[in-house]
Amino acid sequence: QVVDRSVTPDVPVRPKKGLYTFLGVVVGAFSGIFLAFFVDYMDDTVKTPEEVEKLLRLPFLGVIPAIKEKEKGEEKGMIFVSPEARTPIAESYRTLMTSVIFSSIDKPPQVILVTSGTPNEGKTTTSTNLAVAMAGMGEKVLLIDADLRKSSIHKIFDLDNSTGLTNLILEGGALSGHVKKAAGIPSLDILTSGAHAPNPSELLSSAKIAEFIAEARRKYSRIIIDSPPVMAVSDALIISRHADGVVLVAWGGVVTGDLLRKTVQMVANVNAKILGVCLNNVKITKRSVYQYYPYYSYGYGESAKKKV
Repeated sequence: QVVDRSVTPDVPVRPKKGLYTFLGVVVGAFSGIFLAFFVDYMDDTVKTPEEVEKLLRLPFLGVIPAIKEKEKGEEKGMIFVSPEARTPIAESYRTLMTSVIFSSIDKPPQVILVTSGTPNEGKTTTSTNLAVAMAGMGEKVLLIDADLRKSSIHKIFDLDNSTGLTNLILEGGALSGHVKKAAGIPSLDILTSGAHAPNPSELLSSAKIAEFIAEARRKYSRIIIDSPPVMAVSDALIISRHADGVVLVAWGGVVTGDLLRKTVQMVANVNAKILGVCLNNVKITKRSVYQYYPYYSYGYGESAKKKV
């Protein structure tokens, strides 16, 4: 007896495309969310002001945005600050200048050391633009290239480096005999690194450093010292005893919190005062624009002339 005759099905029994599609979407979504949280959890780089203050318990001085390709070459060398410049990066350096000056209300720092934990974090560019910004405010500023191992300030300003800091220490004489004028910036004087020094650490430990810093204090309202990275050599730690405060430059999104903590600890071990941390080369998006206050007045990526 034939109980029930077989019938050709209208749809395939397997695979169940609807069910598998639904499961794939759900599993894929949850996997993507989990992976995003996991990557964020494993990323210990410092990217925001909140992370600086939470990890280091230090003031956040400012953020310098990453340089776009179209902005490269617009300014001479790595100088982005000028009287007519109203770009986001120029405004960020002016904000940094204000933060540094008001970092100590009772006694604003006169001698400021700029350094970083590792090489290539932007300390020289920060030193240069900080000095130019202060000179643009009418202050008499001296920019010193104390990175005797990898000097570059004389290249930025196109200056002769046959005489400078090393010559001043070894040969003595008046400070005025070694400083040079920055072209187009009347209030800015520059003391380049000078002749090559075979033993920079010993040279910077000389008692003559204190003598010429004291002379510079009498002649200049602000003195910016560009020094080598802290984790690489001890030069910055040696010079820091002559400074009123230290500005740490950190490459945002690259330097880790652990490395930055070690840098801070090394500076603190020599009893140097840390004014705060500046995040450099940070990629700013429209979504994060209000997180970084230097852009509040002008907006990101737009000319100030377009704003009311």
